[in-house]
Amino acid sequence: MIHRVVFFVACLLTAIPACAEDALGQGEFRYRIVPGWGREALAQVSVKNGHAVAIDGQGRLLFLTDDAKNNVIILDAKTGALIKQWTARMPGAHGMSLVREGEREVLFITDTQLHEVRKLTLDGEELAVFPWPEKAKLHADAKEYRPSKTIHFPNGEFAVFDGYGKTRAQK
Repeated sequence: MIHRVVFFVACLLTAIPACAEDALGQGEFRYRIVPGWGREALAQVSVKNGHAVAIDGQGRLLFLTDDAKNNVIILDAKTGALIKQWTARMPGAHGMSLVREGEREVLFITDTQLHEVRKLTLDGEELAVFPWPEKAKLHADAKEYRPSKTIHFPNGEFAVFDGYGKTRAQK
């Protein structure tokens, strides 16, 4: 399911010549093309660049954009229908990790322009902000810190990747 949806979004938002094919891939990674999937929904919202997708526990596709008006666009993964969208006011939204914490799922979104990581609910409520790690003295200033993705460990800790320079772990 995830592989198909990710590919659908890629075909929808780009001019991939392979999207004209009926099926792509091999083994368990086979993709069925659904012409127009999500096109009507995404015509209703503005999208600058798409950077990440995830499927939540309800089977919804969460699509991250760096358009600060619509940072997270939530689509029905099967039909491509728009469920809702919301903003985290993040003009450089780049990476999104969907993390289960007990009974709830949360998002960790990195922003390369604001130089921070935010933890949010799936409805966009801000739970925490992780600014540049100034006290660690790993960066000369905030502009040097451009977090691009997080990875999460079973003990609750996570690492922040600076895909444009320095990578450091942060608790």
